[in-house]
Amino acid sequence: MINPLLNKQHLRQYLLYGSAAAVVYIIPYIIFLIRNDYENFYLLFVGSGLFMLAIFIYTLKLIRQPYDKKRTLSMIFAGHFATITGVLIAAFLVITILSLFFPHLFTTTYADKIVKDLPPAMRSGKPSGVLFPILFITTLGNFGVGSFISLITAYAGKLNQTKDEPVSLETRI
Repeated sequence: MINPLLNKQHLRQYLLYGSAAAVVYIIPYIIFLIRNDYENFYLLFVGSGLFMLAIFIYTLKLIRQPYDKKRTLSMIFAGHFATITGVLIAAFLVITILSLFFPHLFTTTYADKIVKDLPPAMRSGKPSGVLFPILFITTLGNFGVGSFISLITAYAGKLNQTKDEPVSLETRI
């Protein structure tokens, strides 16, 4: 028997909910790029909150699945797989959308053209220097909130934790 964490249904769910989390993260990011001001950097954190909400909805759905509701560790792994998928898709979309908004991203123009009123520490010779803090929030911030919510939901969302069954990480059970 193939491990249910690696079956087609779960893989589709990782891709579906990871993509949904990435898309809801990208919406405030696009608003941030349209407004083009350093004061709107908080929108990236709003996007991380929306990313967390999408992963939360997925982990709530896992509580009702027969294999996952019996195994807390299975729910944690499934939540982390969806989170990693969402982070990878969001990072790809961040780079793609930034290069669409600013086609000369890796040239030697000023970073103030991308984000106005940057602090002096963030100004560099290339506008791609602004990409680092954005990708930092996209990867580590979203992974942190996705991991946190999948852990909390896996333990707090289950009604009866005394009858938890062991989970196998082997590809064949």
